[in-house]
Amino acid sequence: MTGVGKIFKVELRCDAVSRLVTPIVAEVIGSPDATIMVQAGGRRGMTVNIQLPAGLEAKRKLVATALESYLFDCTVTTTPA
Repeated sequence: MTGVGKIFKVELRCDAVSRLVTPIVAEVIGSPDATIMVQAGGRRGMTVNIQLPAGLEAKRKLVATALESYLFDCTVTTTPA
């Protein structure tokens, strides 16, 4: 909620995108261990940063491909080993 009691739509959209992306990433990598951060902003209005666990470098392209049709910017990285 905002200071005047209205629904804060930006945070609501970020939460919705997080709920959308989390199961997609978990299915692609076969694990729920990815870290997903959604932030308002960027050239498309929202930026999604996904950090995969170490050892899953080969899945980066698959995750990016699975999310490319959505209307938000997305970056996929892996945790250094």
